[in-house]
Amino acid sequence: MWIVMKNKNPRPPLLTLLIIAGLIGCFFNMFLVHSPSVRNVSSWYPLYLSLSTLAVIIFLGAVGMMRKWGVIGYSLYAAIHQGVHLYLGLWNGTALILPAAVTVTGWIYYKRMD
Repeated sequence: MWIVMKNKNPRPPLLTLLIIAGLIGCFFNMFLVHSPSVRNVSSWYPLYLSLSTLAVIIFLGAVGMMRKWGVIGYSLYAAIHQGVHLYLGLWNGTALILPAAVTVTGWIYYKRMD
């Protein structure tokens, strides 16, 4: 739907690629929730992963529609998600690459958003 919409602020191609990469990650997270490795992390982690995946889909959709609240929401999500992974001892640098790229790119184009 958002590809067809006429928007006074067209979405930059880099932002489009990052959104697609994020949505692909969300697709794989849906299957990861049911894996034994996720269930072994903590009793609440599968629910957290499910809800955070839903939040990412909403925020990426808003960023795709060039909405400022999508960038703010995604930035907060990325910070909280990194904190949760640090708390659980699951953090690694590669888990920061895509959220950092989406966040930085979103803030670069923030003034062009509605």
